[in-house]
Amino acid sequence: MIQDRSIDIVTVAVKVPDHREYVLAALEAGKAVYCEAPLGSSPAETRMLATSTQTGHSVIGLQGRLNPSVRRAAQIIAEDRIGRPLNARVVSTSSAFGAASTSAYEYFEKKESGASLLTITAGHTLDLVEALLGEITAVDARTETLWRTPSSSTQVDRHAGKYPTMSMSWPGPRQERS
Repeated sequence: MIQDRSIDIVTVAVKVPDHREYVLAALEAGKAVYCEAPLGSSPAETRMLATSTQTGHSVIGLQGRLNPSVRRAAQIIAEDRIGRPLNARVVSTSSAFGAASTSAYEYFEKKESGASLLTITAGHTLDLVEALLGEITAVDARTETLWRTPSSSTQVDRHAGKYPTMSMSWPGPRQERS
């Protein structure tokens, strides 16, 4: 399908370890590429993939901000229908980062996969906050252990028991003073 001349753009929205193969194949076929973030499984791979495009028509991104409910909430905030938000507290959790992981989430436990609490969950969460409230200017992030790592031979996430919270600030919309 990547070789099909009637296709102009390829979306890569698979697990992070597979991004490289599909992004490079699409670029080699001369296609523009939209790749779900994170682009690569390491900073070096990300840099290599980012510099591989010849057309300049390739991007990485997160599609959550295009969700109709997020777009509607952003519109309500932009129209000042709830007043100007001054602060946001985000509690972000994921089924992949609990006391034990199922095999479906095993790739989150491998550093080389590039899929982690920071690169996946936090990236998506922070993107949604910016879609709703504008550019984030400061982040105070904390984590606490809510449960101990199981001592059995159960498959365990290396982030077991972590419960991240983030407080964020942003300039918000400019208000005209009279």
